[in-house]
Amino acid sequence: PGLFIGSKEAESSLAALLSAGVTHILQCGVELMPTHKGHFVYKQLTVSDKEDEDIVGAFSAAFDFINEANKSGRVIGTYAG
Repeated sequence: PGLFIGSKEAESSLAALLSAGVTHILQCGVELMPTHKGHFVYKQLTVSDKEDEDIVGAFSAAFDFINEANKSGRVIGTYAG
């Protein structure tokens, strides 16, 4: 209920994010930058979309951010792919 998953294009629409009640944005990828600093709480996890990438190492930080965000709002997870 409090988690939306989308692409970097989904993160770029300020109006859509605000109307959905999004408060936090988790970005997972390489070269992703916050589009709306000051409007949302961002967490950036640098992981690449490669077969040998250890994404499991990023899970703990992602889960912590999502759990904290769900206490006060809604979070959207974005990725570069």
